[in-house]
Amino acid sequence: MSLLQAEEDEEGEAALDEPVALVTNLEKARQRIIELLNVKQRESDYQKRLERKLGKLDADLAQKREEVESLQRTLRLAKNKKREQLESDQKEHGQKAEAQAERIRDQLSEVLYRKPPSLDKQKESFQMDTVLVSFIRPNESIRYNLTFRINNDTTIFELRDEVCKYWGVNVEDYILKTMANSKCQRELKVKDCFKQGEIAQLRLEVKRRELAEVTEAELKAIQAKKPLPRTRGQRVAYNKDGVERIQKFTDNYASQLKKMGGIYFLLKRRDSKPSEHSNKIKLRDFIVYIALAVLTFYTYTMRRPQMMAYWQVKGIEDALLVEVNDPNPPPDAYWSHVPKFTDVSTRDEVWWWLSVSLPAIIWNDANLSLRTYNLMAGYVSIRTQRVRGPCLDCELWATCDDDNEQLLNLVKALPGATCLPVNVDDDTQETANDLNLKAYWDYVTSVNRTDQPIRGPALPWKWVSDEVNREKGMGTIEGKFASYDASGYSAEYRMVIVDPVLELWKYDEDMLALRDNYSFIDARTRFVAVSFTTYNFQYDLWTAIDLIFEMTPGGGVIPSYTVRPFSPTFGETTGELMNSYLDVGRLIIGVYIFVFIGIAERKHKQKNHKAGFLYHTSLNGLTDLGIVACITIVVIYRIIKFSYETNERMSEVVDRVIPGRPPRGFTSSMHLASVYETLFVLEGVAFLLIMYRLLSLLRLNHTVYLLWHTLGEALKAFAFFVAMFLPALVAFVLLAKSVWGGYLEKYRTFSLTSLQIYKLMRGQMNTRELQQWNSFWSTFLAIVFFVVITFLLLNVFTAIFVDAYYVVKLTSHPPPEKWDAQRLYTWAMPALFISVINNLCYSSTSEAI
Repeated sequence: MSLLQAEEDEEGEAALDEPVALVTNLEKARQRIIELLNVKQRESDYQKRLERKLGKLDADLAQKREEVESLQRTLRLAKNKKREQLESDQKEHGQKAEAQAERIRDQLSEVLYRKPPSLDKQKESFQMDTVLVSFIRPNESIRYNLTFRINNDTTIFELRDEVCKYWGVNVEDYILKTMANSKCQRELKVKDCFKQGEIAQLRLEVKRRELAEVTEAELKAIQAKKPLPRTRGQRVAYNKDGVERIQKFTDNYASQLKKMGGIYFLLKRRDSKPSEHSNKIKLRDFIVYIALAVLTFYTYTMRRPQMMAYWQVKGIEDALLVEVNDPNPPPDAYWSHVPKFTDVSTRDEVWWWLSVSLPAIIWNDANLSLRTYNLMAGYVSIRTQRVRGPCLDCELWATCDDDNEQLLNLVKALPGATCLPVNVDDDTQETANDLNLKAYWDYVTSVNRTDQPIRGPALPWKWVSDEVNREKGMGTIEGKFASYDASGYSAEYRMVIVDPVLELWKYDEDMLALRDNYSFIDARTRFVAVSFTTYNFQYDLWTAIDLIFEMTPGGGVIPSYTVRPFSPTFGETTGELMNSYLDVGRLIIGVYIFVFIGIAERKHKQKNHKAGFLYHTSLNGLTDLGIVACITIVVIYRIIKFSYETNERMSEVVDRVIPGRPPRGFTSSMHLASVYETLFVLEGVAFLLIMYRLLSLLRLNHTVYLLWHTLGEALKAFAFFVAMFLPALVAFVLLAKSVWGGYLEKYRTFSLTSLQIYKLMRGQMNTRELQQWNSFWSTFLAIVFFVVITFLLLNVFTAIFVDAYYVVKLTSHPPPEKWDAQRLYTWAMPALFISVINNLCYSSTSEAI
């Protein structure tokens, strides 16, 4: 084929070299123009292939450059490790030496400046020779301290003058106050400013000439020290206005505390009640949950070894997603390679893929990655669903919406135009039998019959309901555009055939007839599914495969596929039987958690004067119920659903030809594979809940208890704040869906748009792609999202958690006694055992006495 095409290209190039003057015939000129256009198209295709190859080479080069840079950074760190360690040791040694020198200096200073004891005991009296003055400059937060030497005659005026000169401030603007906030009069001696036992420290502060508040300490200082003597019958006289004026300013520091909201709020909170959680946590709880976690992890890893399912799926994907060379390409095709499955974009390419690529994937022995290593079990099913068209006796616009008058008039004006439903459902799906296709199928199945024909028992001209196909394991398929039930028109072909030459000719004949003469896949078709099952001997894994083509009313084709590995049995080998026994053990532990731990938790609630059912509404109660439910469903469902043997499953799927028994046809394994995958998901959920439950038992440690309690307090505030958080997120999802939903696949649904908004919160979204479609809304979304979500809402969540931690830390009770040997012994051993041991020890002691 390639030599013939090369010869044709050389002849065409030779014709193009002919001078223009010799082209006198109009037909010859038209032919030359067509050849020039073909040459231009080939050059354009070649240029595109070179550009794609150049882009791939650039990506590979960037990846290699990143790997080299990573290795260079690792090498640099390894070289500098020893030097950095030496510098760290030297720095640590210098810090220790400096700290030691500082301690020596402090000790020597204390010795040098210590005042010697007085020798004259008789003349000893109250003397002061040193006073400390503190000063804070206006608009600063640094406190300066200075020590002054004084004598018995030093006055406040002299000291204030020296202090103001030292710090360079105006004497008339400052006063000296004691630490009790009392102003010192200028003629007063310094030694007389302090009470007995008061520290000799003064504060230099700015004069406040409009002071309107009197502190509690000042009110206490001006009260009378001793009651005055009075005669009998004499009434106590007091100044009523003065008392009211004093009471006016006595507000217990409420005004100052309100300026410090955190302290004011903390003083209003009561201390939390002592927690009794440590009394209900026993050693047996640790043993039960740790044993359940170990068994769950062991059975999961044994049933699903690492990487096995991944490489099974990867091998099948590599075999399916390939470009196949067509020896007889369509005349309007620019190249001879059939597009790979994910690149199919038109209805003609769907037929091309079904006619060329599907046989090459399933029946070609040269396909080493699929047929050589996998058994093609049973049949391959090609199932379609299409919508109804106008009836034979009706007008073409009879199916249009009567409420939309403009659309109805437009369809009437266009010749041959009609209205077809957008989606396939119970009301719009075509269910009539195709009698023309029936005649063809009856003919081809009656001639050239063999013992094991390639054609299956399904009738492509007959519509089969959803209920009938579900009995063969089929189910609802979720596509990118819509959901599709198990009904439709199906054609089945056996994947293991005796005479490939003869039988594959029948398949090619069917594909050609269905494409050119019948409406098996036409403009009314909305869904095409290619389904089959494989079995890998090396991995002992089955694989259910669904290849889907969704055909939109606009003419586009949306390809998607599902490949799910599974194993229909869990009890063939010794290891699988051991895992089954361990499942029974896990089920017994689940019953123990549900019965005995549930009873203990409810009794603990009742002991603390709470309703026992509150345990089932708590996080621990819901976790225990989730653990028991997941394990029960997994174990029982495996016993019921996965009791096959490999031979039984093989006989059911392969549908061997047995005389006297009608063939069963295609049996889908996708539902069984979905259940198999769901059971492992439930295993993961159960393990997550077990880990959470073990974490709750670690509350015996006081630090863990504080963090646990902090999380509970923060969740209360989170619940209120989420009411503000979710509406903003929903608004951004609607905005993004409205702007980019019609252009980008990542925003075609609300669920996918929500995922992109989550990526934007993590800073992982590609905004360059959004800028290409709408630069204004991309910039608007980025700025507003950062301000509202990242800057405000997310930071508020952090503030709530920090605030909850400080509240719990300051209001919780101190930790109980330490965990010594006696407490560990009392906690770990049952009360009955401890009582028996104590009685035995007491009896032995009494006998010895």
